Amino acid sequence: MTKKNIILILLVSCFLTIMAIAVWGKEPEQSSRVPVTGLQIRDENEEVITTVNENTAWKEKMITLQREKDFESFIYYFSVEILPENATNVSLDYEVSLGEEFVTLTKIESETQTNIHYFKIEFLEQENCRISFKTNKEDTRKTDYLLFAWEGEIGGGEIEI
Repeated sequence: MTKKNIILILLVSCFLTIMAIAVWGKEPEQSSRVPVTGLQIRDENEEVITTVNENTAWKEKMITLQREKDFESFIYYFSVEILPENATNVSLDYEVSLGEEFVTLTKIESETQTNIHYFKIEFLEQENCRISFKTNKEDTRKTDYLLFAWEGEIGGGEIEI
């Protein structure tokens, strides 16, 4: 065999290999990971929050609180559930993005539920607060927002409608 024949055979075999890969493709590996599909924010009664603030681009879930005349501080408990229940990585990043100087946000550790994160927020003043929640970076990242909005007259009192 001449060098030309060997080079021609190599080129044809490379071309046929490329065509075979293009037609049938590489078979993907089966993964045992279960990706995160979403977040559910629940109020202190463990009910899913469905009220959405349509006035912002964030479309955050909203909890409305009533202003009080004699206000010292206010504590509210809520939870964030990562869906599905059997997701592989259920880590959650959270940050107070509005009103961080008026609140103290604390995560409450739970040993029974790994996909539900419990929080305690203490309001030092009656000011609005937005919290952002982001799931892990390994899967498709899911983000959700929670807005605490205070209704009523500043300093408490009756509201005229």
